[in-house]
Amino acid sequence: MNFLYPQFLFGLLAISIPIAIHLFNLQKPRKILFPNVRFLKQVQQNTSNQLKLKHLLILLSRICFIIFLVLTFAQPFLINKDAGRMKGKPFVSVYLDNSFSMQNELSQESTLDISVKSIQQLTSLFPGTTSYGFLTNDFEGKDQYFRNKDKLNERIAEINFSSNYRDATSILKRQHESMLSQGAENKHILWFSDFQKSTLGDLSSLKFDSSIHYHFVPVQNVEISNVSVDSLWLASPLVKAGENNLLEANLLNSGTKEVRELTVKLYIDNIQVSSAVIDIKPGSYTKTSFEFNINGEGQKKASIRFEDHPVVFDNEYFFTLNVSPKINILHLYEGSGVYVSDVYSNETIFDAVNNRSGDFDYSKISTTDLVVLDAVSTISPALLNSLKDFVSKGGSLLIFPAKEIDKKTYEAFALQFQLPVPVSMKKDTTQKNAYEMSSPDFSNPFFSNVFEKKDPKMLMPYAFPVVQWGRRGEPLLRYKNGESFLSVVHSGKGALYLAAAPLDNDYTNLQKHSFFVPMMYKIAFNSIVSSERLSYSFQEPTIAIDLGEEHQAKANAIYSLQGKDFNIIPAQWTSSDLLMLDLPSEQMRAGFYDLILDGKVQKTIALNYGKQESRMDCYTSDELKKMTAQYKNVKIYNTENSDQFTDSFRQDNLGTPLWKYFLIGALLFLLIEILLIRFWK
Repeated sequence: MNFLYPQFLFGLLAISIPIAIHLFNLQKPRKILFPNVRFLKQVQQNTSNQLKLKHLLILLSRICFIIFLVLTFAQPFLINKDAGRMKGKPFVSVYLDNSFSMQNELSQESTLDISVKSIQQLTSLFPGTTSYGFLTNDFEGKDQYFRNKDKLNERIAEINFSSNYRDATSILKRQHESMLSQGAENKHILWFSDFQKSTLGDLSSLKFDSSIHYHFVPVQNVEISNVSVDSLWLASPLVKAGENNLLEANLLNSGTKEVRELTVKLYIDNIQVSSAVIDIKPGSYTKTSFEFNINGEGQKKASIRFEDHPVVFDNEYFFTLNVSPKINILHLYEGSGVYVSDVYSNETIFDAVNNRSGDFDYSKISTTDLVVLDAVSTISPALLNSLKDFVSKGGSLLIFPAKEIDKKTYEAFALQFQLPVPVSMKKDTTQKNAYEMSSPDFSNPFFSNVFEKKDPKMLMPYAFPVVQWGRRGEPLLRYKNGESFLSVVHSGKGALYLAAAPLDNDYTNLQKHSFFVPMMYKIAFNSIVSSERLSYSFQEPTIAIDLGEEHQAKANAIYSLQGKDFNIIPAQWTSSDLLMLDLPSEQMRAGFYDLILDGKVQKTIALNYGKQESRMDCYTSDELKKMTAQYKNVKIYNTENSDQFTDSFRQDNLGTPLWKYFLIGALLFLLIEILLIRFWK
């Protein structure tokens, strides 16, 4: 039997106290006078023997009480066969998972707090000569060195939650590298984590060094609760000022309990504009919608908020809404041009100018977003040059050909845009069914958010082609024979939409079909929709920001990011007119950040924490034991609190503690003494 605190054995000297009291009884006997003591002799002898036995038993009880009490404080234990691991000068590398998922609670404490207490108690089990390595998800440079017990406790006191998370392979690799520089025989690696599957990755592929003892401590609650925003998008590609807009979001319940009647709120510029009440079953997604109205133009700061405890880091999702100005459309036509002019006059977001093709100042084309050539038979050189410059800078051009086209000017147009030579075709009204269009490819991004119901058997319009544009570009609408009616060709920064038939009742019924209006709207919307995203994630190593033409990224410009109580100049460079930023995520928090150049705000971006951290599916103790069963030097601990882990670790690595049994023995002998005094008369 060994003792954890042998210095307490000096307390056994206290045995002399009850012995001294017994030998030097200071109580004087009382003298009692009787007239005749002849009949008391036998009674006196019997009483004296009983008192001697009683006093001896009391003395023995007191001695045993002191012995057992002293041994309790000395904490005896039966030595374990693995106790040699703790001798000498051990080296211990501790990994503490300080990711946001450790906000979860166990026994009314966060799992991070339980882990911190467990580490602090752990240091009392190792010898004072132990050197400690320490590692968190931040992989800080100051944690590359080993510390003593006091320095480790000081470092642990600084720990807070971090937006970073690491996979298991990189964590173990870093710990192994730190161990290589140490020549000690007894090396220990400890992990305190909730062992989240989405962040740690596949643990079955880990390689363990046979010379190192591994101790994995899964600190996790069986009943996990967490709701997060998985994704969100706008029902329409544009946010319209003064009109109803629709925002849709997917929310994920990655916990094990159903969430009922959760109130989810939409805020714009910190004002609540919409809300929804949802129920989410465990491990499932729920889609919800927010209808909102917004005023003004430019970027708006928006967020989705809800109350979900105890994991709160992802209770608010930040994003920006870019309220679109009016879409400028130039309609150049020959003939009536009524169909195009009518379709764009019904929406206030469109600012359409209708003009005959031969009576317009082509230099004004550069100020528009979409140009529609409607039944223009001849494309003049001046118009062609203006269109070429317009498309190369990002404009969109839609062409519905005339009944009879000027082959030379159309060939010049094709040459200018590097298209195949267009082929004129004669109208053939005898095969109307052959020129019926097939159903659109609903998987094509062009048709996203166009149809509420995607019916592959929908009745489609027909069109008699007058020109064949060749096979370059992406077909958006096809005839049933596979030929293209409408295709899109990307040229420079812009796009060409090429139709095969004019908008004429003798050639097509497209202009009277329900498909026509959403198709024309989609082309107009696409003319101004950029690659700008609603939000970005800290887990992206580099983010790309399109500043737009009005704030085009400059090669030698230095941009800074400014948030709430935060200002930094991140690593940056330009690429293809995009500003590329490397984010120092360990220093930043989720929220809004202004991109500033020369003291002026160029754009606002929204940054959120990584989605993986919100997924609360964790490796259980049984799963960890199964994956590491082949390694005898890997131990998995079951823990509900710091004391349970400390006791288990002590028993496995030091021996079986006996102090509880000695405490029970001390109380038992104290009870015996009380009973002897109280009931032995």
